[in-house]
Amino acid sequence: MAMHPGGGLGRWLDRLISPLREEPHPPVRSAPKPPSKATVQASLDCEHTREKLRTIITQQPNFSAGCFHLIGLASLKEKLGPRWPSVESKVQQVVERLLAQHLKREDAWFRHGPETYVVVFASLNKLEAQLLCGRVVKELHNLLLGDSDAAAIMVETAVVEAGGEMSVESRSLDSLLSSALEEFHVAPGDAAAAQPCPNQARQGGLGGREEAAKTLGWVLEEDLREPVSFLYRPIWDAKHQVISTYLCRPARRRPSGMHLWGYDVLRDGTDTSAILDLDTETLSHSVSLLHELVRNKFRLMMTLPLHFETMAVLARRRQYLQLCRMIPKQLSDFLAFELNCLPAGVPASRLIEFVNALKPHCRAVLARTDVATGDMASFGAAGIKIVGAELPHHGDPMRHLGELARFTAAAHKMHLLTYLDEVNTDVASVAGQTASFDFMMGDFVGPWVEVPETAVRRTRDDLAQRARVKAPGRRVAGMAC
Repeated sequence: MAMHPGGGLGRWLDRLISPLREEPHPPVRSAPKPPSKATVQASLDCEHTREKLRTIITQQPNFSAGCFHLIGLASLKEKLGPRWPSVESKVQQVVERLLAQHLKREDAWFRHGPETYVVVFASLNKLEAQLLCGRVVKELHNLLLGDSDAAAIMVETAVVEAGGEMSVESRSLDSLLSSALEEFHVAPGDAAAAQPCPNQARQGGLGGREEAAKTLGWVLEEDLREPVSFLYRPIWDAKHQVISTYLCRPARRRPSGMHLWGYDVLRDGTDTSAILDLDTETLSHSVSLLHELVRNKFRLMMTLPLHFETMAVLARRRQYLQLCRMIPKQLSDFLAFELNCLPAGVPASRLIEFVNALKPHCRAVLARTDVATGDMASFGAAGIKIVGAELPHHGDPMRHLGELARFTAAAHKMHLLTYLDEVNTDVASVAGQTASFDFMMGDFVGPWVEVPETAVRRTRDDLAQRARVKAPGRRVAGMAC
């Protein structure tokens, strides 16, 4: 039975909810069918849902802006087809992780039925909020399907009109991006890659062209003026208490002084030829540097990024492997390859092809995956030695301890070693060690450098002491795909 709270708040709450019981207005472009009226009615006419909205309205004075937003999983459910029932709970975990990553502390969200989330923003305006919701859905599609279509991703917004009436607006992410380009005076040609960056955390609202680009994940022409450089970050072996391996990342300095990292340095992050060129340039630069370091009696290993797209097509794989064959045997023993941007559900047979092709040219093959979606059985069957993920950026690292522990337990069960990136604080390092990660990297371990150092023993106390006396390095995202 529906609950009808009394007083002005109750009447306003009824006006707020009632539009969700109706079919939304026709979308700008075709989209998956919304949930039926019966489904929406059942999910709304319950005390739990009303209590959630009442709490948000009471606690958020800024909610007078009059919007809340719906993130739906209907399009994803349609694409997954018969696989949906078996992956539904995992999809919900990923959605909730993305929401926690992108929303501010004062924002609020809750699940509205099995396929919808209600999101309330405390400070973003309507367009900013719509774009952020669309970005969450796009990242979800990228993570689980390996691709996304901005024209097919719909963002629904419930708007309080003048006089207290409500309407539900449905727009495609494609049209929202066009509106943003106009509002922030960004010419279409200036948006070198209008692709949301999965690993780049939101830094507040939009405040001008550069803030808009940063929030929406755009790469502007002025961001591409500086040449690409290659930086290295130390990896700490928690078991042996030593730093002997360095992770390479391409970087490009922006006019603001901040950096683009990984595949974000490219004009178009979907251009497979550009991805191959970046991977080969990274390999050439790192091998040349490694040769010089080994010649000067340095003892260390390098881990180099390698995009899924470089290995996925035989012609591109052959080009990359041709360069690998030129690596002297004595250097290949000090190299490892980190597979990046692996689509969810990539079969073990494909990974076996990659590992077998790379094994003659390196000491080990690693795989960077997601804390919530890594397929350890496939990684283990393929001969991958180490799997890693980034520590979620939001909240206290100890809040993610259960998720991290499940990740390492699943990996260790398949005899895989594990590494954790974005370990930027002492608390994060405690979380990583408590969850039994074998390796860690981040500001707590050491900053990005142009030239790696020789292997050196570092206890946890050594790292903690360094972190206390030295300003922490700038946090950067991992390999955005």
